[in-house]
Amino acid sequence: MNIQGLTIAYKQKVAIDDVTLQIATGKLTGIVGPNGAGKSTLLKGMMGLVPREKGQVTLDNKPLSYWRKKIAYVPQRSEVDLTFPITVFDMVLLGTYPALGLIKRPGKKEKQLAFDALEQVEMTAFSKRQIGELSGGQLQRVFIARALAQHAEIFFLDEPFAGIDMTSEALIMKLLKKLRD
Repeated sequence: MNIQGLTIAYKQKVAIDDVTLQIATGKLTGIVGPNGAGKSTLLKGMMGLVPREKGQVTLDNKPLSYWRKKIAYVPQRSEVDLTFPITVFDMVLLGTYPALGLIKRPGKKEKQLAFDALEQVEMTAFSKRQIGELSGGQLQRVFIARALAQHAEIFFLDEPFAGIDMTSEALIMKLLKKLRD
């Protein structure tokens, strides 16, 4: 992935200024920095979730928007309304919606994909719980299961290890390495 001259501003205040970098395909790459440094803004700008002042992001010489259906985004926990009445299973099932189109509802195939994704993150026992009842590590695993159900090829994880337990961190790293390989 190539990022060329990426600049992002909020209300005329520059948050990311002229970032150029290359991220190797098939690698786990982390962006490290203190709170407020712009890591999340950089990720969102790369994906086009926030407006860019200038710059471009490409993969195989195509704009990242070309790959949109193959990209999964796992947000920070703080970006999700944990009071929303949705079960773990239904949250993961949402990952199958991009492939369905506007009118089609999830069927047997999509439900199996969601169940398989929950198995991969060892969360099947929690499938009927509300997402607000989960610990930080459990919730992060559910978000990753949703991305897995999407059958994405590119994963953007925003602070995937913030506030999670060692067991969840180890499981997530093992899964990410498996996906990379």
